[in-house]
Amino acid sequence: MEDNIRINRLVIIGNGFDLAHGLKTKYEQFIRWYLGDFFRKLFDTKEEISHHNDGLLNIKFLSKQPFTFHFQNSTFVCSAKAAFCDNNEIDSLEFLSKLENNIKNIGSSYVNKSFFLDRILKNIETKGWTDIESDYYALLKKYADSIEVCESLNNQMDFLRDKLAEYLNTQETSQMISELPDILKSFIDISDIAPSRIRDFIKYRGYYSQRTVLLDFNYTPTTEMYKNSSIKVLHIHGSLDNTKSMIFGYGDEMDKDFQELEDRNENELLKNTKSIKYLEDNNYKKLMNFIGGLPYQVFIMGHSCGNSDRTLLNTIFEHENCISIKPFYYKWGEKEGEDDYSEITRNIYRNFKDKTLFRDRVVNKKQCEPMPQVEKKEDENRN
Repeated sequence: MEDNIRINRLVIIGNGFDLAHGLKTKYEQFIRWYLGDFFRKLFDTKEEISHHNDGLLNIKFLSKQPFTFHFQNSTFVCSAKAAFCDNNEIDSLEFLSKLENNIKNIGSSYVNKSFFLDRILKNIETKGWTDIESDYYALLKKYADSIEVCESLNNQMDFLRDKLAEYLNTQETSQMISELPDILKSFIDISDIAPSRIRDFIKYRGYYSQRTVLLDFNYTPTTEMYKNSSIKVLHIHGSLDNTKSMIFGYGDEMDKDFQELEDRNENELLKNTKSIKYLEDNNYKKLMNFIGGLPYQVFIMGHSCGNSDRTLLNTIFEHENCISIKPFYYKWGEKEGEDDYSEITRNIYRNFKDKTLFRDRVVNKKQCEPMPQVEKKEDENRN
């Protein structure tokens, strides 16, 4: 047996990583916060007419106009301002819907939602979740014939990016997850290595992680808690320190419709393409240098591996130095199948052009484990 071999580790960090630390960073949580923030500004007026328009939502009505609302078997007969402020548990989406239904036929009052916000809200209502980046790309393709509409869509996307930064700054990072440091620096299990590559490594005594990079797709500073001399962090999508650096768009150049957008020769259609945005910083170059060095194992922690990052993930997953892809799945119950391992692997599958490499490199479920979660406080457990 020869001496130990050094192998790098690349940890792909997604929103589930923040959720595991107790942060409320789902897109639908952000949208609910945004609506509440909008209503506070709408009602913060002493004028006879309440009117607020931010480009996504445009509402106007008489401040003293009476409305009737029914919430939790309680009936409020008062102004919209009082109805909202007297019950801070009102669901913002439900409130918007009731407000819209009550004032749409009253004089000059109105509720106008942009086509972008309307799609987001419908997805939350029908599916219970939304992916703003995927919603953006779907609308970009739908309205590609109208550059004026696409300019409006891009302006709305910029506004949402800034509001998202504002919201994320309200989230306080909790304590470290106690198990994670040991997981990040753990030895590499030979049974995790792709069968086609075993021959290259089986002659060595052990497999140590030479360097670990946390490839953070989030904007929050959560991963900074885990940095040390051997663990580096790359905020590939920017960070809250610089809102303008935040990459918020779409990154699926493998999509069959993307070539058509590119061929239109309209730069507005490519404004929020992630591959182009990556060139505004040097983090992408650092990543390419890292994966171009030693062989590496991929850990996936909290990233869905959905299509909005497919171009970059394909580059990572199909690189010749990638020898293992190990997803950490979310487990919500004790029964078999009460987890999202299958969901993650189906998403990973779409990131491969070469399906043989997919079967070779992705670690099977029996060798994987759930993503550890931060311990909840006693008062949280009671709720």
